[in-house]
Amino acid sequence: MTTTELSITRAMSTPVRIALVGAHLPTPVQHALGEVVSTQAELSAAQQVMAGVSRAEWGKANERVTAATEAANQALNDFSGVSAASSTATRDSATVSFVAAMGAAAEHLRAALDALADADRAALLAHAVKPGRPVLRYETQAGLDSTVHRNLSMLRSDLRDTLSQLPGDIDG
Repeated sequence: MTTTELSITRAMSTPVRIALVGAHLPTPVQHALGEVVSTQAELSAAQQVMAGVSRAEWGKANERVTAATEAANQALNDFSGVSAASSTATRDSATVSFVAAMGAAAEHLRAALDALADADRAALLAHAVKPGRPVLRYETQAGLDSTVHRNLSMLRSDLRDTLSQLPGDIDG
């Protein structure tokens, strides 16, 4: 997920710093944020062009900067209005994103636990092999005493503890 980060300075105003993940926002707020990003990009491009123009082209470049500034200010005002009016929807959207992300994290931790258990069984089996003898089970004393088994057991224990400590809800 991409975080949108903007620092907007306006004449005679406190700078505005925006740092949001668009996917966490409700659709109207996402669109308004996208408009802020695009108008700020246009303003930046217009200012760069203006910095390098000749005196003869300055008037046209200045008009472009003025229009881009007005559009950027309007987009920021629109975003502020939509965002403020959508506080419940924003919280709901963020909560849904949180629940989905925590579900994915828990799923990945469980998959890691399964993979570590499989690796542990394979390591135990490797330690159970004796030349010229059949292998009847993977748990032997040599395997259970091995460093790799102890390390994997500690890792699995840590992951189980981490899994149990995942917050269940956004306020938890």
